[in-house]
Amino acid sequence: MSEIINLCQGHYSLTVYDERACSNTQNFEISSPPPIVFDIQKSDIMCNDSCLGKITLSIPNRDIYGVEWNNGDTSLELKNLCSGAYFVLVKDTFGCLSRKDITINQSYKPTIQLDVMPAGCKGECIGSAKLVNNNQKNKILWS
Repeated sequence: MSEIINLCQGHYSLTVYDERACSNTQNFEISSPPPIVFDIQKSDIMCNDSCLGKITLSIPNRDIYGVEWNNGDTSLELKNLCSGAYFVLVKDTFGCLSRKDITINQSYKPTIQLDVMPAGCKGECIGSAKLVNNNQKNKILWS
């Protein structure tokens, strides 16, 4: 038998004998493929009711990897994403897979709670409105 298969990671040796009973031994190692390494950058959605999220992969040695997203796309960047869960599978030339899950989050519009007082009954301009739940970081524009 000139081939041995289904070897796990480890150290092995092969000894070959000829017809005169002379031998030669060769040691060898079966190693595991290097780990699949990649980075993910994401951009969450800044305001609700929009689908402007983005996910970008950075993969060193891109030529030895294949990429597939849960939506079937095979590019390194997904754009115009709505909020939700996404995942990517990266496959190397050995058939090893690495999966990463990514969530595109959505921030929401500021809530507005007003205390409104009516104008005067004789056309007087004494009405008012007060923003009750103001976050001091919010910019306020009255019109």
